[in-house]
Amino acid sequence: MRAARRPCETNVYHVFARGVGRQLIFEDEEDRLLFLDLMSRFSTRDGISFLAWALMDNHIHFLLKAPLPAISKFMSRLESAYATAFNARHDRVGHLFQGRFGSQGIDSDRHLLAAVRYIHQNPVKAGVSSGCFYRWSSYDEYVGSPASVRHRHGFGAVRESRRIRVVSRGG
Repeated sequence: MRAARRPCETNVYHVFARGVGRQLIFEDEEDRLLFLDLMSRFSTRDGISFLAWALMDNHIHFLLKAPLPAISKFMSRLESAYATAFNARHDRVGHLFQGRFGSQGIDSDRHLLAAVRYIHQNPVKAGVSSGCFYRWSSYDEYVGSPASVRHRHGFGAVRESRRIRVVSRGG
């Protein structure tokens, strides 16, 4: 029996998922653009706010603000729709994502900043980018760069994260 997800009072979660057997979930730019389109469409439908995100070759990281049931519905729709499209496009069958997505509640401002930093440094640590400016993440929005692919999808990560104070007791 799997453990139930633990709701977080702040409704802010670091969410992550990876390819089954650590296989690639993005083979090219077209895959990533499709995934971003689905992210935008389903997040709007499910009331999900993106605070940060990164698309790696074989896994994803999101920092989301929403109640856990909405995040679960969003991730189910996103992973299912993307896997169906990916499998059709690449002439494959079977699961694309390994198990259920992982989530960790963010319960303090310190934890929030650490999660944003972790997500944006992930491409550097994985060796796919020499700096945090990585096309497939929200980092450039944090530093004010308008050249991101994300701006076509309107996630507004910085705008949303600046409004959030995770801990209501001034912490």
